[in-house]
Amino acid sequence: MKSPRPGAARWIPPVAYSLLLFGLSSIPGATDDADRSLGRLLVWMPPAVQNVLHVPQYALLSWLWSRAGATPVVAALLSIAYAVFEEIYQRSVPGRYGSWTDLVLDGVGIAIGILVYRRWNRPAS
Repeated sequence: MKSPRPGAARWIPPVAYSLLLFGLSSIPGATDDADRSLGRLLVWMPPAVQNVLHVPQYALLSWLWSRAGATPVVAALLSIAYAVFEEIYQRSVPGRYGSWTDLVLDGVGIAIGILVYRRWNRPAS
């Protein structure tokens, strides 16, 4: 099913979701100031769980880019570019860090999102 939004409006969902992810990436991690910030919400979650959450987050992002009309390659490139940006950005957020593991998990999610979109939107035979 193609996006029902005409023109530039079709880009609103993936851009809005990217902004949401950016907001989540801006929350400080475990630091001395964590008790006074939203970071305490993340502290209770084990790092392994936080890492695994990259997969569905980026699956949704690439699915949204696909739904907006991007080709699979463009959806993947936009999603990967955002993942790299986010991992670099997180290095400047107190208590957060960027990692290659996160990028690999982002890539897995991106592939899943594109595959799911293509599977559900395959032309009828």
